[in-house]
Amino acid sequence: VIGAPLDSRVAHRPELVSQVLGIAAGEPLTAEHVAALLSSGAGGLKGIPPGSEVRAVLNGAEVEAEVAIAEEVAARTLGTERVRAVLMCALGSEDPVRRVAGRIAGIVLAAGAGRRLQQAKPIVEWKGQPLARYVIDAARQAGLHPIVVVLGAEASNIRSSLAQDRVTFVENPDWDKGQSTSVRAGLDAVEANVEAAVFLLADMPRVSARTIRSLVEQHAQALPAIVAPVGAGRRGNPVLFDRVVFSELHALRGDQGGRSLLDRWAWLPVDADPIEFFEVDSPDDLDTLRRTC
Repeated sequence: VIGAPLDSRVAHRPELVSQVLGIAAGEPLTAEHVAALLSSGAGGLKGIPPGSEVRAVLNGAEVEAEVAIAEEVAARTLGTERVRAVLMCALGSEDPVRRVAGRIAGIVLAAGAGRRLQQAKPIVEWKGQPLARYVIDAARQAGLHPIVVVLGAEASNIRSSLAQDRVTFVENPDWDKGQSTSVRAGLDAVEANVEAAVFLLADMPRVSARTIRSLVEQHAQALPAIVAPVGAGRRGNPVLFDRVVFSELHALRGDQGGRSLLDRWAWLPVDADPIEFFEVDSPDDLDTLRRTC
C-alpha cells in the first residue's frame, strides 16, 4: 500500500481510514500513514482490551527494498507504547517472518560501591565526562529504549551527575546483596513493554553503539534467547536477553549476573573489538584508561 492512493483497492472502509488519518481520499499513503493507522486507538488498536500484548504484522516484505520500508513503518509504530513489536513478513513464503522489530531496553548497572576504586565508578571522569555517560550515549545511539540506570551506593551523587542524560533512574535498596538484585530491579522497570533488554555496565566507557546495534540486529533476524559480543576469543559485555529468559534472570540470586545464563542457554555471538570490554575496576585500570586514550 505504500505509495498507492487511498481507495478501496488498498483499504477496507477507506472513508474511515481517511477520517482517522485526516487525509483526503486518493492521497498517496506513506510509511508514516501506515504507522499512524496501526497505532491509533481508532484504527489498529480499536477494541483491544487494556493490558493486552500488541504485536503488529506487516505483510509484503518479499524483497530487501520492501523490508526497508517495513522497518520504517515499524520504527514509527514502536513510538506507541501499546505496540510491543512489529513482525515484517512475506506470509506466502516458506519462511514467512523476515525480521522482528521490538522495543529493546537498555539497563545500565550502576549500583556498586566501587570499593577497589574507592569511589563511585559511574561518575569517575574521563575526558571531562562521567564514565556512565559514555555507556548511556552508546545505548541511545544504538536505539535502545527505554534506558534505565540502576542505582544503589552513591545514588544521589550519580543521579545528580547524570541528570542531563534523559534516562530513567531506578533505585535498588538491596544493591549490597549482589548484582542479581540490580538485574531484577532493572527488569522490573522495563519488562512490561519490551521484547528484550541489553544489560550494560556503567564502568565500561569504551562500549560502542556499533556493537550494541549488532546485538539488536542479530536478535531481529533470528530471535535468539541471548546475544553476546565476542572479541579475540573472549566473551564480553554488554549482553542482550530476549524476554523468553526474563524469568530466569528474575531467579538469579547473590552476585550472579545475567552472563551465568550463557552456560545454560544456546546463544549467538557477534564480533566486537575486545578493547570495548575494558572495565574500570581499580586505580590501575583508571590510570591505564587515562594513559592510553
